[in-house]
Amino acid sequence: MKYRNKLFLSFTLIITISTLLAVGILYSKGRELVLNQIRSELLSIALSSSTSLDGAYIKTIKTLKDTQTEQYINLIHQLRYIRNTNRRNDIYITYVYVFKRISEENFFFIADAEEDPAKVSLLGDPYLLSKDFNPNFAFVDKEESKDQWGTWFSAYAPIYGPNESIVAYLGVDYSSVSVNSELHKLLVFSLLGFFVSCIFGFLNSNLLSRKMTTDLTLICSCVNKIKDGNLKARVFLDSKDELGALAVTINGMVQGLEEKERIKSGFSKYVSQHVLEKIIKSDAPAKLEGEKRKVTVLFSDIRNFTTLSESLSPEEVVAFLNQYFEEMIGIIFHFHGTLDKFIGDGIMAEFGVPLDDQLQEVNAIEAALTMQDSVSMLCQKWKGTRYENIKIGIGVHTGLAVVGNIGSTQRMEYTAIGDTVNVASRLESQTKEIKKNIIISHETYETIKNMPNLSFEPLGEIHLKGRKEPIIAYSVARK
Repeated sequence: MKYRNKLFLSFTLIITISTLLAVGILYSKGRELVLNQIRSELLSIALSSSTSLDGAYIKTIKTLKDTQTEQYINLIHQLRYIRNTNRRNDIYITYVYVFKRISEENFFFIADAEEDPAKVSLLGDPYLLSKDFNPNFAFVDKEESKDQWGTWFSAYAPIYGPNESIVAYLGVDYSSVSVNSELHKLLVFSLLGFFVSCIFGFLNSNLLSRKMTTDLTLICSCVNKIKDGNLKARVFLDSKDELGALAVTINGMVQGLEEKERIKSGFSKYVSQHVLEKIIKSDAPAKLEGEKRKVTVLFSDIRNFTTLSESLSPEEVVAFLNQYFEEMIGIIFHFHGTLDKFIGDGIMAEFGVPLDDQLQEVNAIEAALTMQDSVSMLCQKWKGTRYENIKIGIGVHTGLAVVGNIGSTQRMEYTAIGDTVNVASRLESQTKEIKKNIIISHETYETIKNMPNLSFEPLGEIHLKGRKEPIIAYSVARK
């Protein structure tokens, strides 16, 4: 089931239950108020009417002969007057009568206002009262009572005779049909309110669930784009709630990822993918600030390239160098080297930075040998062109150098500086004079001298330009 449908059903269920509960409570309280009002009206009618009756006369009524007198007939008319004057829109009195108590549980009728012979109660007819009847005070039924004439709410008021003694009781009956009619109206209005509330609730649930799921859909769409690598994706929500805050957080996160991706993309041009992945996955960040550390520096240069380039157009020079650098940088990265810079047609690379590499000398020599092999293969590819006989010289030296981001606030580059760099550069220059393809220093030689697949030729002491002390150097080749 879709989240929107779940939200709609949840909101609808909550609204329905809460509205139904509220309507039930209101109806219950309303019913209680209606019944209390009716009881109050009945009790008021009974009390006010009982005082208008002649208790002294009523006390004298004992036999059927007494019902033939003019006084008795006046009593009947008086009861009918009480009944008729209380047949109003708000309350409709059905029966008014007088009854007397002859023992603790026995009562009988004295007079009845009813005209219908089939319904009238005659003098001496027994009258059944509820168990809650209190003979000493005015009383109204708490609940409806039922007899052969119907279901009623009844009120009773004492009729006082001489010496304020109770001689009889006035009874007033109100049909529960009328009560139920009033309650039915209340129920209808309650149900109408319930349905109207439900309709508005359903509409509001639909709008709210649509709003929430629309926002969530936008967020999910953006997250899916991010998952697919689109770091330009953004969530735009005109909302100040938690979803709006989530959208702002996602946008901030994507912006951060985009910046990191730019850094990663830029740094990947200087280091191999292997080194880059190790930096990303490493718990300790790679130190890119300037620091002194052991490094193996490699310089390479195309021999006589200046003379060659004089016969080429600028476009041809650029196309040639791009193809050449593509092959050389791929090899350097393959052996975990870091590209420092291009110097015309020359390349400067370091091994052992930015991550420590216990095999930096081995990797540097393997890269140098592979670069020579690759140039030979390129010459075969370029056979018949002006590039078919190009040669490169490579110098490698191991030592301490300051490595890191060096420059100004306007421009910085990740590079190595120091005597180690100068020695490697001068060794590369010596390849032209000594006619050797790869020349390495004694410091590099000491680490790789036992590699079985390499052959070394001692070159003795070499005086490098700019250095007072000579260095011991070797040329290296594959066996």
